[in-house]
Formats: sequence, structure tokens, C-alpha cells
Amino acid sequence: FWYLGRMALGLVLAYSYPDRRIGSLMAVGIIIFSPHRYFLETNRTIILANFLAVSYLIITSTFLLNRDIRRQILLGGVVFIVGLGLYMFHFSGYIPAQTIFKWTKIAEEFKKLDDEVQEKKTDFKRENPVARPHIYNAEKTIKSEQAVLPASEERIPIDSSAVPVQEVPPVAEDPTFLEGQKIGNSLFRLLIWRDVAVELSTSRPVFGFDFGKPFLAVSLLIIRSGIGEWERDGWISIHNAFFNIIYRAGLVGVVFILTLGGIFVYMTKIFIRTKSFPGLLLCATILGWFVAANFAVILELPYNAIPIWVLCGLTLAYAHRQAKKA
Repeated sequence: FWYLGRMALGLVLAYSYPDRRIGSLMAVGIIIFSPHRYFLETNRTIILANFLAVSYLIITSTFLLNRDIRRQILLGGVVFIVGLGLYMFHFSGYIPAQTIFKWTKIAEEFKKLDDEVQEKKTDFKRENPVARPHIYNAEKTIKSEQAVLPASEERIPIDSSAVPVQEVPPVAEDPTFLEGQKIGNSLFRLLIWRDVAVELSTSRPVFGFDFGKPFLAVSLLIIRSGIGEWERDGWISIHNAFFNIIYRAGLVGVVFILTLGGIFVYMTKIFIRTKSFPGLLLCATILGWFVAANFAVILELPYNAIPIWVLCGLTLAYAHRQAKKA
């Protein structure tokens, strides 16, 4: 998760070192000795975040160059981004990355799963969660049914918590199982997000739902997926920090998210105008984290939230300082 951010911060510090020769050596050392395999050998959320962050950095950096060579460099950067994307998401052979853009397959399986949900919905009576909602519950294993897609012989698990941990590296796993697992995780999130949208559009809470109301994805309850979470905790994570903000804060959350987007664009403009490559490195890091927040609740949990929001504040302060110098 922290690979790209650490590398970017290292390069920023190397760039800022008073002695340019030593700073250059530091930068070369960071580039050579960083564990670059973690750019791809990680979960799909971070793979996509890394790719978009690097793409952002390549495109915005071209605007720091002279107009005479900007067009050629930008064209070369776009070609590199396309080539990198083709390798990562198609030719790399790394199944988690390859499943990110299998939209047709995901749509087909979601339709089949949703048909099952709608079929069982009329007779469904929600049981009260076994657990009383708590801020924290110790991790424990709960034996429950593993929800699966009924569509094929090789059924796809959609409850990620029900999949046993593999003791072998991903490349040695069965490709069919691994692809099914990753697509199943996508379906798991899509069902949750659909239920969030339905609940918001039905109840229309102007300022969101208060924290006394635990979120329970009805679709998952119907097909008994994620049962371990709501039996243990009494609620299920929305698996999207921005949806979570809107769910709990309503219109205030929407304004907050739009404000974040506006601040990010503002900082990017300042760093391009002042030709600040360190500033763009910091923005690329923030962008990667914000992309990851679309698939996990990371803007709220302290061990992620503290470094993310601290770096956002420091980057904004740095942008203000650069703007004053210009």
C-alpha cells in the first residue's frame, strides 16, 4: 500500500537536498533499490491506484517542459502509458491485474447473481444480527454458508472472508480459482454499493444516516454472503470511503468530496505553473490513495487516515508557499 508513497517522498527529499550531487545520488539509490515488484504484485486496488498515479505524474510533468518539446514528450508519455497499461492488465499474466477490466464477465455474473437476489427477495425476512454492533470486535472465525454464484459448475465465491488463505504465492495458485475469487470480490462490492444507492434514494436523508444505524447490505443477507461480518460485528463495511462519507453525511459529504476534488485540481495547477516536480510527486501520491479509497474504507481508519490527511495538509501548505514565490 505504501510503496509508491514512500518512493515519492524519498524522491522529494532527495530533490530538496541542498547539495545537488548528493541529492542526485540519493534519488538514483531510491530508484534502483526500491522494491519495484510491489508496483504490480499487490492487490487490485493498489495496482489500479499505482497505474493512475504514474499516468497522472507522466502527463502533468510534461507541462513543466518548454513548449518546443512538450508535444513530443507528451505523445511519448501517452504511448508509454498505453504500453504500461497493456502489459499490466493484459500481457503480464498476473491474474488479479487482468481481472480489473473484465467488465463484460463481471456484468454477466452480476446479472445472474442479481436475478437470484430478486427471486429470493419476496420471501426474505431479515433476521436480527447475532452480534450487537460494536466499535471493535476481536477477529474470530465464524462458520457460515459460503455464498456462490449458481450460474456455472465452477462457482464463484463472493464473500472474500470465506475464501481460505493460500500458503503459496499467487502465481502458483489455480488460475481459474484465482480469477473467480477476484471477480467474486468485485461482485461483493457491487452488491453493497447498489444497496447503498437504493437505501439513499429511498430514505433520502439530507444529512446522511447517523452512526446508530449499522449498515447491512440486504442483497448480501438474502444470499447469505458476508455473514461472518454481520454475525460478528452487527454491520458490514461499505468498501468505499466516498460512499461511506455520503452515507453518513448526506449532502455535506457530497460537498466535502467535491471540495477535495477542487483542492486537488487547485494544487495541480499551482505546481504546474510554478514548475514544481516535487509538488506533482506529492499530488500523485495523494491521487493513488484517493483511487484506493474507491474500493476500501481507508480515509477513516487511523493507520491509513493519519498519514493520508497529514500529507494532504502538508501538500496544500507547500502549494500555498509555491504560489507566493511565483
